[in-house]
Amino acid sequence: MAALPQRLLHLLLLLQAQLGYLHLIGLTPSSCFLRSVSQLQVVRQLPEVMASSLPLIVLLLCCVTVAHSYLEVYNLRAQHLRPDHGSNADGFVRVNCGSWYLGQTDVFHDNPNPSWGKRFTYSGALQNDLLIVRVYDKDVVFADELGSCRTPIRRGTYRVTCNLRTGGSLFFTYRFR
Repeated sequence: MAALPQRLLHLLLLLQAQLGYLHLIGLTPSSCFLRSVSQLQVVRQLPEVMASSLPLIVLLLCCVTVAHSYLEVYNLRAQHLRPDHGSNADGFVRVNCGSWYLGQTDVFHDNPNPSWGKRFTYSGALQNDLLIVRVYDKDVVFADELGSCRTPIRRGTYRVTCNLRTGGSLFFTYRFR
């Protein structure tokens, strides 16, 4: 939740950048500015009727921007996983989008070619956020990282293939809309 104000600030900056819309409702850059992100106050010099609807318009624009950002990560699988100690891998995957941890898959025991059916979703993603998918080998005490894929998010659907640092490959699909 600590990153929520940062996301909100980003959305508000996007809103301020789109002054064309503000001109449509009769505002100019000099008549509107944000005083405080935490209070979400808009200071303006407008007639009372216009002033009462402006906070609602700002809120609706922020909600629409968030609602249109949706990330899905799925079809996770690996081939030829090679753990350091010579036995078969007990593989699992952890997924992050920027600093947000989206979760992890179940562990596939004694399988160098696992395929995980879990789907990860995140509605707070922004274009160019870094999607990080890490593959681990579960040991008795620790989990050893076998490698990772890092890719900036773009709108659309993409199949990603990465070579892992210890050998083997990771494959997954992501969709961002």
